[in-house]
Amino acid sequence: MLHHIAPLGLAAAAGRCLVVDLDESAPRYSEHTLRDLVHNGVRAVDLQAGPGVAVLGNGGVSFPDAASTLDRLLEGWGRIVLRDGGAPH
Repeated sequence: MLHHIAPLGLAAAAGRCLVVDLDESAPRYSEHTLRDLVHNGVRAVDLQAGPGVAVLGNGGVSFPDAASTLDRLLEGWGRIVLRDGGAPH
């Protein structure tokens, strides 16, 4: 459970921050996922950082496939925390 909570604490300490889940098998958290952004492109609204912490679930996309999308998100947010799922089972 700590591997889910710790990234949120780190993001909260950073202030305005986006937590992106890189664990392909993690829960979706919301309807919109990193996989959606990889396949459909990053929208202007995705780059508009609001106050506080936002969480973007993975949706089943690998880090290599999402790398350029993560670069785009970093441009808009300024700070992102990447949650790695750890070693494969």
